Amino acid sequence: MTVLMRLLGRCYSAAQPARPARVAAAFALAVAACGVSDDLDRADALARQHRWTEAVDAYEAVLARYPHSYAAAWGIARIYCVETHHYDKCLRWTDVLLDAYPDDVRYRRARAAGLRDRAAARRRAGDRAGAAADEAQAAALAP
Repeated sequence: MTVLMRLLGRCYSAAQPARPARVAAAFALAVAACGVSDDLDRADALARQHRWTEAVDAYEAVLARYPHSYAAAWGIARIYCVETHHYDKCLRWTDVLLDAYPDDVRYRRARAAGLRDRAAARRRAGDRAGAAADEAQAAALAP
């Protein structure tokens, strides 16, 4: 049974008479879910093809239309943390994700990767104390 059918089935249940406003709301929700799914599929396909800039643009387009799409935010974070190692952008995006889902292992590991990348950059720049602090935070997130 599709999501739309389940949503509409709730609106047309025998226990409760159908209400046009509920049907319209369920239909709008189902259409929006399909839209975000198609847009995410496109962004994911670009990421699988290692077209990082285009994938980030596609994920950002999803976020422009659906600001609460954590799947799109995760797509961007994954690119910056795991694929391209832009630790500054990685840490910004994982902040957003961990604020909402502090126990999600994927987000914690991605942030730890960003912290380790920043630690390496700090070490190269001679900032041993900053590097040690980042390594300690990374170890606490994802041992």
